[in-house]
Amino acid sequence: MYEWGIENGTIWLPSGPVAGHLYGQGSQIDAISRRIRPAKNRWDVTGCEVLPGAIDAHVHSRDPGWPDKEDIVHSTAAAAMGGVTTILEMPNSLPPVRDIDTFGQRVEAFDGRSYVDFGLWSLWVPGMDESWLDSLIETGTVGFKVFWGYALDAKTLSLVYDWHHYDQPVVNPPTVGDVLEFLEMLPDRGPVVAVHAEDATIIGQRQRHAKPGVTGYQQVLWEHPAIAEDSLIATLIELARVSQAPVHIVHLASANMLNKIDQARSEGVNISVETAPHYLLWNAMDIEAFEGWGKVFPPIREVEHQNRLVDGLRKGTIDMIASDHAPHHPREKAQGWGQARAGMASVQMGLLTLIHLAAQGWLPFERIPVLSSLAPAKRFGLWPHKGSLQVGADADMVIVDRRAVTYLDQEVLKTKHPQPPWLHQTLQGRIQYVFLRGRPLVQQGDFENGIPARGQFIRPVWS
Repeated sequence: MYEWGIENGTIWLPSGPVAGHLYGQGSQIDAISRRIRPAKNRWDVTGCEVLPGAIDAHVHSRDPGWPDKEDIVHSTAAAAMGGVTTILEMPNSLPPVRDIDTFGQRVEAFDGRSYVDFGLWSLWVPGMDESWLDSLIETGTVGFKVFWGYALDAKTLSLVYDWHHYDQPVVNPPTVGDVLEFLEMLPDRGPVVAVHAEDATIIGQRQRHAKPGVTGYQQVLWEHPAIAEDSLIATLIELARVSQAPVHIVHLASANMLNKIDQARSEGVNISVETAPHYLLWNAMDIEAFEGWGKVFPPIREVEHQNRLVDGLRKGTIDMIASDHAPHHPREKAQGWGQARAGMASVQMGLLTLIHLAAQGWLPFERIPVLSSLAPAKRFGLWPHKGSLQVGADADMVIVDRRAVTYLDQEVLKTKHPQPPWLHQTLQGRIQYVFLRGRPLVQQGDFENGIPARGQFIRPVWS
């Protein structure tokens, strides 16, 4: 007799959907069957889709360092409610993950507090050498984050957006030569280099020379134009070509370089791309009404970018969806466009956004398990244990009712500070059940309050 069974669902295998049942004795999938088998605990999911647990490759839980904004408890509860069973945590909390000591401290800080499994990114700062690189790879990093368009506080290494007006010493944005030197260390080592691609010189020039009559959200777009993304992505493609390093573009907001990315891949450049749910559901005209609540960097752009990003998901030019979950306290967001902090609490929204897009006819449903699970698992060294429903894989499963809707109220949103623009939105589709390694996190659409936080640190295959 099996310990658990998920029965009567449409199971999305790597080869496509099948009607059937999943069974397991413990933390892994032990059988995929077309007939009912004996099981101690059964869940009848008739009429629902059974997907692999989503992997969010871009999460800032603000823990440790900024408990007023968010913490790992709230971010992973929100992740679980959104069908995310693995997060890859970005390094820039306090202290940032930058060496084996801070790496170990972060694992220890999350142990027993994370509701979902987690991997860790490490921060790259110019001057770090190959021995530092190898030590972090051996410790288990999934990759290295490069903030190319922004400075870092010299003391804390926290991100500084408007460094031209910052009154403390900073580490200046890296040069092209700095990035190339780093990328040339990477081939054949395994980890990916994730790049926040906005050109610091363009942003700085625009910030120093305001355009007369441009205010509000149009000023945000003026200071962070699409060309700031496009120019740096073009440079990154050539650096990746020369170095043969694996690179990953985070939170793509400009669609202008999609054809160039496709072409580069066809020529052997090792490049992957993510975009975020807020770039898919809204455009500049939509987000303007939310004022500072909708401020993110890169900014949400015009409708033609929105449409082409969705097309990029459909065609496969964009590999995956990732939330760039970057919450702030409400007092930091309710300040209008000029003073509001950039960032949005979106870890709960990636899979729901894809389901909604599919319901609207904008995305084939079969792309969802690839974009949310399989692609990030393979790119970041987590497959075959994560990313797909197959015998021997971790029993990370999401049960989706495509016929229902999700209304995002204060009870449903599990981040520490539910806020616009997600608050009070309605999306087509509902996540009914979520399982982490065979144990339920969400049942009948509700988070299982009082359950232990059993999330584990996961290592990529190259560590």
